[in-house]
Amino acid sequence: MKKIPKSYAILGHDICVQTNDTLLSENEAWGRANFHTGIIELQTPFKSLNVSEAHKMSTFWHEYYHMALYHLGHTELALTEHLVDQLGNAMHQFHQTKQF
Repeated sequence: MKKIPKSYAILGHDICVQTNDTLLSENEAWGRANFHTGIIELQTPFKSLNVSEAHKMSTFWHEYYHMALYHLGHTELALTEHLVDQLGNAMHQFHQTKQF
């Protein structure tokens, strides 16, 4: 996957992906998933912060797995940062290295 989607659906729930230029300073986070509003926020602008596109994509997949686990009914797992981080990094690596 080369681009982060603006929106997608998972298990009947619409998810919107937005950027937020104060997320890092307010929450010390590169991304945030709000289960109740269905919004994923990603810190922007990454280029002025000298962060690679790979980091941005990895952050998206991290937040994606927060949402996926939550909507699968695994609320406790959705809040487990270590697991979500591993899943996000694994999916990012899959997309970066797949060959056809």
